[in-house]
Amino acid sequence: MKKPVLAVLAFFAAACAGTGTNNNLKPMNIQIENEFGNALVSWEKPEGKELHYDVLIHTVSGSDGGKTGEMVCSVPTEQESFRAGDYIAWYAQEHEYYGPVAVQVTAYDGETVIAQGDSEPIMAEECLPAVKELILGEDVKPEDIILISWSGTGEMREDNFHITLVKEDDEYTLDAEFYDENGPHLADRTVDEAVFEQAKRYLEGGRIVRKTMEDPEIIWLDRSESGYQLWWNDMSELERSRYEFLPADSQEWHFKEFLKEITLE
Repeated sequence: MKKPVLAVLAFFAAACAGTGTNNNLKPMNIQIENEFGNALVSWEKPEGKELHYDVLIHTVSGSDGGKTGEMVCSVPTEQESFRAGDYIAWYAQEHEYYGPVAVQVTAYDGETVIAQGDSEPIMAEECLPAVKELILGEDVKPEDIILISWSGTGEMREDNFHITLVKEDDEYTLDAEFYDENGPHLADRTVDEAVFEQAKRYLEGGRIVRKTMEDPEIIWLDRSESGYQLWWNDMSELERSRYEFLPADSQEWHFKEFLKEITLE
């Protein structure tokens, strides 16, 4: 059962005025665990028969760092958890905002508000790095690269593939699966260091860029996509989640053909 939008705005207006959580409501303990930039918000289920919630994500401003600023989004849910990372990352991208954000959760039993709580702030840049591009050869040294991957997903069988080279200590492995007119091709084996080093040569002139975040409210149907991933030593979980590799135009076709060829060997 969905509550009127005016109720959400009323709570947000109260927070902006400095009152924060409504003290007449049962308090809720709102936790945020942030891995890979997903900002998983969770809370304990209050007592009630027709429970549902409104998750209000907002920026935090004020000299005390505790006043509500701008609303990022308000999303209804019937679960006791919510992944806020993509909403925060989308807002950060669109507004160039990487400062503190917090989450307010309001619990409803039917149409009646019964409980409310606020999380501690986290930084928006914990969900989307402020740096839009990492320089290969400066920020990321070629000798530190430990994974090179090309993969895709989609509705058609041939849209779903991966070809991945991994360096672990002194061992190099190839894990691959793709489909073409000749059927499926699979590989799972060790390869020589020379293969990995040759793959790295196709990275020259390429860029490591922050992924473009898409509005999390949009649901895509019948969509296929593909891309490239690099991992390197001391890479953070957030960097793995939010950056991608773009080969130079002059190298991309040759790079793909090389990856296919080593799979077919």
